[in-house]
Amino acid sequence: MSDREQMAALDRKVFGADRRHVLTELFGFAERVLVAEDGRGARAGFAAAWRNEDDLVIGPLVADLAVARALITAVAAEENGPVRVDIRGCHLELANWAAARGLLPCGSATLMVRGGDLPGERDKLFAPVSGATG
Repeated sequence: MSDREQMAALDRKVFGADRRHVLTELFGFAERVLVAEDGRGARAGFAAAWRNEDDLVIGPLVADLAVARALITAVAAEENGPVRVDIRGCHLELANWAAARGLLPCGSATLMVRGGDLPGERDKLFAPVSGATG
């Protein structure tokens, strides 16, 4: 299975939907895509970084907490300008960790669903691509 297929499988597990079209578009404009592996070579998480005016935006960020920190650190280490990560409000530990390193919150978004809970393993979704696209 290719890296992109493994990323799509992890994304589908976390979002509860097939978003290959979103990832395909993301690969077209992202400056960086980082993939983390576990000790067995399986995909443990991923992050993309793309330019929004003067900011480098990290998103989506899909991982567990330790891997999310490592991915943010790796992306931010290569950037000389402002870095933005729109960390979901339920992830206060990561938000506090990021703020301690100079990444400050700049807003929030409400996730909406009709008729029940959002699908997928949302505890591994730390940041969306953007507030508009999820």
